[in-house]
Amino acid sequence: MLCIITEWRKIMNHIKNGNTHQINPKNIGINSTAEGMALYRVMESEKKVDERICCDPYAVFFLSETIRGLLHSNSDQLTRYMEVIDAQYPGLSNSVLARTRFFDDVINQMLNDGLDQFVIIGAGYDSRPLRIERLKKIKTIFELDQKEIQCRKRELLSGISEKVPENHVYISIDLEKDNFFESLTKQGFDPSLRSLFLMEGVIYYLSPDSVTSVLSGITQKCGRDCSIIFDYPSRPPQGIMGDHQRSIEKIREHIQNVGEQFKFIIPGDDVNQFLMNHGFTIDQKLSGSELKARYFTGINSNRIVSPLMSVVLAHVTPDAE
Repeated sequence: MLCIITEWRKIMNHIKNGNTHQINPKNIGINSTAEGMALYRVMESEKKVDERICCDPYAVFFLSETIRGLLHSNSDQLTRYMEVIDAQYPGLSNSVLARTRFFDDVINQMLNDGLDQFVIIGAGYDSRPLRIERLKKIKTIFELDQKEIQCRKRELLSGISEKVPENHVYISIDLEKDNFFESLTKQGFDPSLRSLFLMEGVIYYLSPDSVTSVLSGITQKCGRDCSIIFDYPSRPPQGIMGDHQRSIEKIREHIQNVGEQFKFIIPGDDVNQFLMNHGFTIDQKLSGSELKARYFTGINSNRIVSPLMSVVLAHVTPDAE
């Protein structure tokens, strides 16, 4: 812990002196993008009800002991750190929060319409099986991710009083190596039921072949009542590309600092054609500016939302079955 405190002091000195390019999130205990995203949700959840974009009361359990300690002992400095990170990557944190809110809204609407199965692909530190109460009443929640990530997640959640719901199934899988749909059906997934697939913050890190495998598996095996929601990297509007190109490079460097890398972009930046080619029809598609217009109103109207991320909801095209 002492070495982390020393690193934290170094980081605050970098901030004070304007040397923010020397900040490495790993040095203060942020060891993955999943943990970084959880920290965004924690900070947002502590805001007033009428100010926060989303709320995740379980996200704090996914933070390292070091970060949780900083939340209690140096919350003002941690807030300052987050502000500096957001200045380096303008609007990124708000984009992350907006996509979480959008996906929550879609899930709740699907539950209203009679959702039977919910599949979280590359679940990471997703807490929806715990925090969205109505998911506990559907037939099955399938959570797919690498074994070591799931083991870590289950360990982190072992100390909370509320247990993972009985309809929840963990499936250990490497999406780059294993057959996605075969792994899913072996654990009881029923392709004939109304199902929703979620890939939140996932598609960026998959190879093009793996993305095709996932999408083709859904459209070739599932019925017309199956839908998918995901976020994807998008090209900024003309006129602001230069500034955001620098942000893209900084984000790539930031991701590399926690040992990960981007592998995928939508071919030609045309998500409509991309999903059509894979047998889907788009129901909703929101750019960064549209996410801002939908969620960042009133007291939040001055918050910046990055144009580098978009979200989409699509259903299996009947002819693709």
